[in-house]
Amino acid sequence: MNATICLLSKNSRSFRAARSALGAVAALGLVLIAGYRTAGGPESADSHSDWLKSWREANPVWRGVHLSARNDGQVGALAAELPRLAGLGVNVIVLEVDYNFQFRSHPEIAPSQAISEPGARALAQAARRHGIRLIPQLNCLGHQSWSKTTDRLLETHPEFDETPGQFPGNQGIYCRSWCPQNPEVNPFVFALIDELCEAFQADAFHVGMDEVFEKQAAYPSVPLLLQKGFRVWPSGWQPLEATQAFSAYARQQNDKRLLGYLCTTWGKVKIADTAQWPPVAEVLPAWRRAAEIRSPK
Repeated sequence: MNATICLLSKNSRSFRAARSALGAVAALGLVLIAGYRTAGGPESADSHSDWLKSWREANPVWRGVHLSARNDGQVGALAAELPRLAGLGVNVIVLEVDYNFQFRSHPEIAPSQAISEPGARALAQAARRHGIRLIPQLNCLGHQSWSKTTDRLLETHPEFDETPGQFPGNQGIYCRSWCPQNPEVNPFVFALIDELCEAFQADAFHVGMDEVFEKQAAYPSVPLLLQKGFRVWPSGWQPLEATQAFSAYARQQNDKRLLGYLCTTWGKVKIADTAQWPPVAEVLPAWRRAAEIRSPK
């Protein structure tokens, strides 16, 4: 499984300002909307701005890992794994949270053992201490179910379902999606995203979407999107041979808008074993060498 992530810069302090962009790029696959910063105290905002500026200067190549966390125990396990990931060269973590957070705006969404706000803030602070940019993720539009299980949004608010009453037991459908034409969906979801960005002290947010599943001789979406002016963050999963091929093809692109590489895990490895998982341990080091080439002498 490989993907091409388009990075859309935004200067707004609220994700609500990005709603038109989210609708416009939904067909592009995994999309990362950057530049988000939730409103907060001036001191905390200035401090984060200074940290982000220094992070960008020190990291011309993004070496990311995608992980999932559903509760404070898993968040704590990730905090303990940060030194090993940083030692491997990881400088970005995309943390898929989805609805596993104790939301204040819509508490009915969260499961009983969800991530707490103190847990999220502690992880964000630990990540910064290790030079890692933490980006929360909530799957938007699609992936609102998997197999027979419908995720929390459509379980608690079936009126948002794009195909209400159809596909009983989720039979005959890859996964459910919310209906983007329902006027109540965006305000509801944007409130969730605002809370995640505030809790994880994030300046960027990952809206999910999906990937393509196959190894190819070439990956034309990478140069195509670069030529269109997007910043692109290629992303691979497994098998190892496919991720190595995708990574090598991406590194051939001589374009400053190609940010680096993201290793996704999709639950195939325990958090404590992430740094040793072959698609991470054997792919990211090449991007560390790429960073040495890009860094100014």
